[in-house]
Amino acid sequence: MSDQGEFTQCWLSGVLKHSGAQKVICFLSQASGTQLFKMAEGFTQDNGNSKIKLTAIEQNQHTNKRINTDYSEFNTLTLCMNEGRNFNLHFSQCSDEIKDILFDHTEHYSLTDGEVEFMPLRNAQGRVSGVLMFYFSRFTCYQKSDRQTINTLNSLAIDRLAFALKNQHHSLEEKLSPQSQSAHIPSDLNIIGESQAIKNVRLTISKALHINRNVLVTGETGSGKELIAKAIHQFGNRRNEPYVVQNCASIPEHLLESELFGYQKGAFTGADRDYIGLIRSADKGILFLDEIGDMPSSLQAKLLRVLEEKKVRPLGSTTLYDVDVKVISATHQALLNKIEQGEFRQDLYFRLAQFPIALPPLREREKDIALLGRFFAEHYAKEQHQTSPTLSKGFIDSLSNYSFPGNVRELKNIIERCCMEAPNSKQLDKEIITQVLNGIMIIAPKKEEPLLMGSLSEQIEQFEKNVLMQYLEKHQGHLQTVANRLELSKGSLDYRLRKFNLSAKEWRY
Repeated sequence: MSDQGEFTQCWLSGVLKHSGAQKVICFLSQASGTQLFKMAEGFTQDNGNSKIKLTAIEQNQHTNKRINTDYSEFNTLTLCMNEGRNFNLHFSQCSDEIKDILFDHTEHYSLTDGEVEFMPLRNAQGRVSGVLMFYFSRFTCYQKSDRQTINTLNSLAIDRLAFALKNQHHSLEEKLSPQSQSAHIPSDLNIIGESQAIKNVRLTISKALHINRNVLVTGETGSGKELIAKAIHQFGNRRNEPYVVQNCASIPEHLLESELFGYQKGAFTGADRDYIGLIRSADKGILFLDEIGDMPSSLQAKLLRVLEEKKVRPLGSTTLYDVDVKVISATHQALLNKIEQGEFRQDLYFRLAQFPIALPPLREREKDIALLGRFFAEHYAKEQHQTSPTLSKGFIDSLSNYSFPGNVRELKNIIERCCMEAPNSKQLDKEIITQVLNGIMIIAPKKEEPLLMGSLSEQIEQFEKNVLMQYLEKHQGHLQTVANRLELSKGSLDYRLRKFNLSAKEWRY
């Protein structure tokens, strides 16, 4: 047994002795803080001796379920981790997931009751780095001196274990990650997809989780920008703090100002009370500003001042309030173009885009279309209490051949429409998707083709320029993608752009 194993065995044996528990399980947090894993468990034998079982870290990704530390999973266990306080429950009050962690699935049904305690493990910096879960077969209250001894043992153990794990020849994150060695991603971050494009996005998001810098998410309408903001909050270092959302395009300018900055009673007609505003509501947490490109110029200057000074002054007030807010903004517009046109402040752009994340459109994620289609079909069926349908090969092929101008949001709507057209169907086939897509084509407005004039050579050049502009718009100015789609070399594409005085920057977000 390794020194680490002997130390862990000694520690948990002491914990069992002083607590009087029948079973204790140690969970440690990943370095990123996004997941818990079972590190060891011990139980008291009939003869009064303790037995400790260590969980091999190398086997965790195959034999041990990793537990996300957000509030959606394993409630009490992750609450203990997130809130850093003890919880005590009757065994009968625990969820089935907690019971299955403590005992085999069939074994826990034979237990009448008992007590389960959750105790946070704090490192030298005071951060919760894990959780101890105790099971007592009968309700006991162990001595205050025993509890102090356990806390002392825990404080000595947690830093030593964390240090030992950190210095293994592979990092803990790599051992637990099912991704390839080149993609250092702690989890899928609730973002579905196996294409390289979305793997790169998840990798970028993982870098933004624990840095206190503002994030700008760019991408086409319907591509899932808000999902990125939710992932950064849910898995980042501010996951226990407020998450406040405001769409800058959905509210008039005068209302947006008071909504963001707050106001003092009597500041304007109708201000019959003090209102702290969304910025102060998001203090210590995250403020998500969707459609930031539609923010009026007058408010851009005020937002810039808040970001620079980290202070906010409500309307009608002379008091400045300190705020610590991480701003995630999103837009489908090309902000650099708006800057050139004088519609968006350059200094605000650089404040918001301290960490930019570009979300690719669905047409560049062809490998994910079938995966997302199945997910939306299953989700709709579950929501409607129906049998989840499979997607035929013809159905998937038809989906893959569609351009999805509305991106993931449009894919979701199409799948749900197909499910509505064929309720309780065991399989969605090509006929139903063809019917739905044909309906979309009829409704969608047709673009007028540009009129070509002049000699044959002039019309050919006009046509060539129009094709280039269409592809630059379709792929947001990504030259390598445009060159690949048009089967041109990079040099040949550059020559044509210079020939027609076209700049890819005009189409970039």
